[in-house]
Amino acid sequence: MKRSIINIITILTLLTLALAVAACDGGAAPSAENTPDAAATKAHGSYRALDYPSEIGVVDASGTRRLGAGELDGRAVSDLLEAQHDVMVFGRGGWQLRDTDFSEASISIYGGRIDYIAGDGTVHANIVGIMADAPERSISQLHHDVREALSGGERVLALFLDGWGLEKFYYHMDSAPFLASLDNIPALVAYPPITNVGLATVLSGVLPNVHGIHARADRMMREGVQDIFGWARDNGHSVAYIQGHTGIIHTSVTPLMSPDVDGKYGTDNEIFENAKRNLDVDFMFIHFQGIDDEGHTYGPYSPEVAARMALIDGYIEYLVENFGPAAVIITADHGMRDIEGNPFRLGDHLDISHEEMIVPYILFRSGR
Repeated sequence: MKRSIINIITILTLLTLALAVAACDGGAAPSAENTPDAAATKAHGSYRALDYPSEIGVVDASGTRRLGAGELDGRAVSDLLEAQHDVMVFGRGGWQLRDTDFSEASISIYGGRIDYIAGDGTVHANIVGIMADAPERSISQLHHDVREALSGGERVLALFLDGWGLEKFYYHMDSAPFLASLDNIPALVAYPPITNVGLATVLSGVLPNVHGIHARADRMMREGVQDIFGWARDNGHSVAYIQGHTGIIHTSVTPLMSPDVDGKYGTDNEIFENAKRNLDVDFMFIHFQGIDDEGHTYGPYSPEVAARMALIDGYIEYLVENFGPAAVIITADHGMRDIEGNPFRLGDHLDISHEEMIVPYILFRSGR
């Protein structure tokens, strides 16, 4: 009798645990094996209910709105934003989906998760935002452009300007006459719009659901993902990777570090001096960080950001003139928006908005 009671208690305990797990996961989800986040789910495990965003960013020409589940459930996408050509959908796992046939698409809430339901009924699970008429170019294009140029016998100078959003650039364009003289194409960054993710995206040529960097704490790309430095070296090209005081993520080459030794301009002047000492390589990648630093402290549209942009503009002009004939690529990891309520951090980047998700992309040939 005592053993039977123990068995009954054990069974009831297991049933209680099973019900608790089901509640946390939101129950059985709609089939999404062929959705873009399937790879991320298999690699990282299912997201817990607490990881689901309670709202998403909805972005169109009128601006950015943060809408919660109660405002989204069952809504047609065409009612949420105005799009001329397509809608870009951003997934929690870092995937992106461009939907050109969004007229019948809708948003659904399932177990606390926000899903994008395509017109054909396909469920794209756990989204963080949607954007109307997003740029066709991605910052991941840098990887392809570097490979193409090096394969064609060209040298490459790549300049990566941390926090250099397109709207910020246009606002301060008078402070950067050299950059302003070059043609730029708007480019979409990866989600979330932070440095680790953006740097991994440009160096690998793939999005976070493939390279595996999703957060500021992440340092290592997935096994089998090759960065552009590894490809360049494997194909006989000399490489210099110029960083500030930290390497940000693990790469196949050791970055040339440039710690701040004089207390001026953060690490940007040390990065510039380091670059000047390595102008003889086939491929140079330089990561300037001061535009982002000043934006966090003073706000993205501040005079301090304008001054730092002017300084880096001069550095870039010098490097382009002295590197020699080359393919020159200039882009960024993310943009930045104004924030309120924190006097010690007036700019930030973590959400879906034009300011944070769209950056310039410049590609031209120097010395011709």
